[in-house]
Amino acid sequence: TRAPDPDDLLAFPAIELFVERATAASDSFRLDQSNAGAVAQLCRVLDGVPLAIELAAARVASLSVQSMVSLLGTTLETLIRGRRCAPSRHRTLHAVLNWSYELLSPTEQQVLQGLSVFRGTFDLESAIAVTACDELPRERVIDSFLDLCAKSLVMPERVEDHRRHRLLYVTRLFAERALADSSSSRQVRHRHARLMLSRVVDAGRAVTDVFRYHWTPERVAMTADLRAAVHWTLVEDNESVL
Repeated sequence: TRAPDPDDLLAFPAIELFVERATAASDSFRLDQSNAGAVAQLCRVLDGVPLAIELAAARVASLSVQSMVSLLGTTLETLIRGRRCAPSRHRTLHAVLNWSYELLSPTEQQVLQGLSVFRGTFDLESAIAVTACDELPRERVIDSFLDLCAKSLVMPERVEDHRRHRLLYVTRLFAERALADSSSSRQVRHRHARLMLSRVVDAGRAVTDVFRYHWTPERVAMTADLRAAVHWTLVEDNESVL
């Protein structure tokens, strides 16, 4: 695949912001053919969120962009460890997310934690299937889900004629950490795995000819979630019985 042209990338505001802040943080940083693809990927992973981009750019003096892309796949620490000399407006991303999180009701927090298990987009029914339980009935999940949408913590995503939702990458990482610290983590992940199993079974029943298999937006989004469910079931919780 041909590497993107650095000059073309600067037309995107998120990449322009990253380059401006990275150049200020490190005299040796330059956007060129060797790092253009990684810079584009990093800004895409961070969903163009300005604060997240600025915090990432501040790390180029100690980490390559390629290393940051790899590290962001598993941890927020690359961003939340701010430098001592960082300006006051560069409060850590963790503090900003924590502030927003603490303003939520306990039910909204619980629903947001549950939604963090999704790796792709999801619809309302999927959100209910993963987060609803005896202590959190369907009606309360729906109310909290709509409130999270209104607060821009759950983002709308329209694929063709399908209305779906997603969490911004940094929001998902934060909520996933909160879920890991909660007592309901195993139950939520188990419900997610069962949901993925039922979706695979339904998709298999719908196939009449493998050569005419239609990849709907739901099935495309399901791929990453299926991988996550399989990994959790076989690697992290290999005693689980679906």
